[in-house]
Amino acid sequence: MGQWFVRILIVLGMLVLFFIVPGMSQTTEQPLMGSEAAPELPAGVVASSPLDATVADDADVSLNAGDDGIFRVLVVGDGLAGGMGAGMTRMVEGNAAMEVVNRFNESSGLARPEFYDWASAIPKIATTKPFDAAVIMLGANDRQIIRDGENRLIFRSPEWNAFYEAQLDGVLEVLKVQGLRVYWVGLPPMADPNFDNDMRFISELHRKHVVAKGGHYIDIRAFFLGPDGSYVDRGPDETGTDRKLRTRDGIGFFKVGNNRLGQLVV
Repeated sequence: MGQWFVRILIVLGMLVLFFIVPGMSQTTEQPLMGSEAAPELPAGVVASSPLDATVADDADVSLNAGDDGIFRVLVVGDGLAGGMGAGMTRMVEGNAAMEVVNRFNESSGLARPEFYDWASAIPKIATTKPFDAAVIMLGANDRQIIRDGENRLIFRSPEWNAFYEAQLDGVLEVLKVQGLRVYWVGLPPMADPNFDNDMRFISELHRKHVVAKGGHYIDIRAFFLGPDGSYVDRGPDETGTDRKLRTRDGIGFFKVGNNRLGQLVV
């Protein structure tokens, strides 16, 4: 009787661990926009935790890797880029052919260089390691007035467009000078229709200039839309399981959403 009782307790304990604990961990997800700051970076830039050289198993980087055979990717941009970079880091974990380095400023963009200027920051970051490529996501913070001296340029006006496109070209030129292969990721769909329309406008500017400068534009928008083309906050995660991917504000991603985003980019 005593041995049977002990066996029953062990089985019950295993069932608790199998069914209850995973469920508890899944209910505590928080929006992930990046991680801690690194003191050696330019002011305002945030870095992810260090990652040993890793890459996706099916990635062919042999033609572009450094002398040591490691393909180093620099991820830069705003808060959405920070989450994407964190997702990329998790998606390439366990393979020693690539190193992902995540650098972001959550509130940055191209419309306010007086707040944070990526054209000036990228060369400083690029000197920290021999990077082979850059993955960029910017624009979610750019639907605003641009300050050009005493002038205030209204969003989508011809003057705003000219200034913004010049800033965009400046960043692309800096990346070219650094010898980095450019992979510019388009913005995801947004829940608010007006905001989404403006983000599509900004993404189209990015696409046009990135392609013209010889870069690669990665359009991930369709992967986060429903069958009818509308915004959805759910979809397949990196394993193909239907999960809630987007945060309540209709802009950000949960950890599983960033994993999916990182998987698509990788």
